[in-house]
Amino acid sequence: MFTWAYMSEQHRAAVDDLPVEASLALQEFMTAVVFDPWSFAPQGSGNMPTIDFGPAKQGLVTFLIRDEERELLITQVLWFG
Repeated sequence: MFTWAYMSEQHRAAVDDLPVEASLALQEFMTAVVFDPWSFAPQGSGNMPTIDFGPAKQGLVTFLIRDEERELLITQVLWFG
């Protein structure tokens, strides 16, 4: 199982500042991804996929898959809801 981390405190603050709907959707996504992040990564995205999340796919999260460390490093979160 992988764990989540943030590229910086600025990235953590951006996640913490999301609206409630976005925060819940992101948490749901993050809970699912930790078991097999490669199954969520679009083919050809390499180890830094950008994936949509949310009930109407109104969010995007970009993260770095660090296999050796078993870590998923959030590099960007956007919410369009």
